[in-house]
Amino acid sequence: MKATLHEIAVRAKVSRMTVSRVMNRPDAPGTSPATRKRILEIARELNYQPNIAAKGLTLGKTFLVGVMHSGVNFELLTELASGIQRPLVSSGYAPVALTHRTVEEEAENLRLCMARRVDGLIVNPLVNFDQPNTKLYAELAGGTPLVEMNGRYLPGVPHVTVDFFEAGRLATLAAVEKGFDNVVLYIHDHYAKGGEGADPACRLFWNARDFYDGYTAAMKEAGLEPRVETYRLSTNLSKPGEAYASAFDSAGAMLKSIADEATSIVCLYDEAAMAVARSVERQGSRKRILISGTGVGWAQQQYPQLVQILKLPLEQVGSEAVRMVLERIEGKEVESVAVKPQTERQG
Repeated sequence: MKATLHEIAVRAKVSRMTVSRVMNRPDAPGTSPATRKRILEIARELNYQPNIAAKGLTLGKTFLVGVMHSGVNFELLTELASGIQRPLVSSGYAPVALTHRTVEEEAENLRLCMARRVDGLIVNPLVNFDQPNTKLYAELAGGTPLVEMNGRYLPGVPHVTVDFFEAGRLATLAAVEKGFDNVVLYIHDHYAKGGEGADPACRLFWNARDFYDGYTAAMKEAGLEPRVETYRLSTNLSKPGEAYASAFDSAGAMLKSIADEATSIVCLYDEAAMAVARSVERQGSRKRILISGTGVGWAQQQYPQLVQILKLPLEQVGSEAVRMVLERIEGKEVESVAVKPQTERQG
């Protein structure tokens, strides 16, 4: 049989109301720390499972948080999910996790979250070259506490992202520290205007601009001359990896154009690092090459002698998103956050 509040109250020698108050709001005033601790310990011993539906009716909540993420960024999901699930569950909430690859799927997922009466939303909007679904969120999720994750596209919505400026700076300095004085940034062609140009593609790829700024800051810090080589970024963002196909086509020519015997190539994301590593392998170059970048880490796993990756702090991004949305659910104001990458490199 399931344990009840009455059983806990009898063993703890307190009223049922006191047990209910502690189980529903552990941080609520009116109960001493010793009593609260005793009640929670007895509840664990009896394997007490709260009635979330009843608790929700009492507090006017569903204890659900919608988590919507673009499926195009599938390689990020495992660590993000880990960072999101643990703090949500420990706070008494459950995630409603959904992915989307099209505007239509994104709209349907948002409607589903709203139909489930989620208490808050953590979203990673689909990026397209017109604009993200800003109107969609305003129309369907208006009034719902909202946090944007891995993007800064929704106006007026607090966001949590990786600090790509610091990622670019640290990836560049890692190459300098290994003795390279010819450090080339290999990045897609939309980096240049960042969030300031009229081209929608440039406005969307703020992360590439931040990474570039971090690279140039590190080169200035080291007293070295920056050099940027670009590849064309596809506008087809509906398929994983499709956007970076040109990085593989352009990497070989880029390597041949480099005369220096010792060169480090700094890359944003594993796809670009993998493109350069494969080209180095195919050309059989005897030059001293180091590919330094930031990403999930699979490029280094495949080419550990060539590639060193500064891991994206995805779990921390997920955890910060949870902290922010829970604070918004409680009616608190939150500021946007940029999470610095881990200084210990992958591998």
